[in-house]
Amino acid sequence: MFVMGLGSFVFVLPHFLTDAYLSSVDVNGTVTSEDIALCTLDSEENEIDCQDNQDNSLSNYFYFFLVGQLLHGFGAAPITTLAVTLLDEVVGKNTAPIYIGIFMVNGNFSPILCVQSIEMVLLIYSKQIIMFCTYSLRSL
Repeated sequence: MFVMGLGSFVFVLPHFLTDAYLSSVDVNGTVTSEDIALCTLDSEENEIDCQDNQDNSLSNYFYFFLVGQLLHGFGAAPITTLAVTLLDEVVGKNTAPIYIGIFMVNGNFSPILCVQSIEMVLLIYSKQIIMFCTYSLRSL
C-alpha cells in the first residue's frame, strides 16, 4: 500500500510543479496566435514553415506519470494475488467462498462501472463544448 501511495504522490507532482495553464483561446472563441505554434505551407516551394513558439518543458513530466504508473502497478500486484489467500486464512471455512466471490465480482465489475461513469461525465463535458462552439460560430 505504501508503494501505491508513493505512486499516487509521484503521479500528482506535475500538477503542483507546473505553472498555471494559459489557454490560447479567449472568451470569444478566437485563438491567439502568440501562444501556439503555427505552421504555414509555402505553395511555391512546397515546404512547411513552423513558428517555434511552443514550450516543450512540459514534455519532461511524462516521466513523472510513467514512474507513478509503474509504482501503482508494483503496489497493486500483491493485492490481487495475496487478497484471496488472506481472505481464506482470516475468514471461516463456511464464509470464505462468499467473501472471495464478492472480491472477484468487484474486481471484474469495477472497471465497467468506472468506464460508464467516465462516459457520463464526458457526455456532460462534450455537450458544454458543443454548446460553446455553436455559440462562438453564431457570433461570427
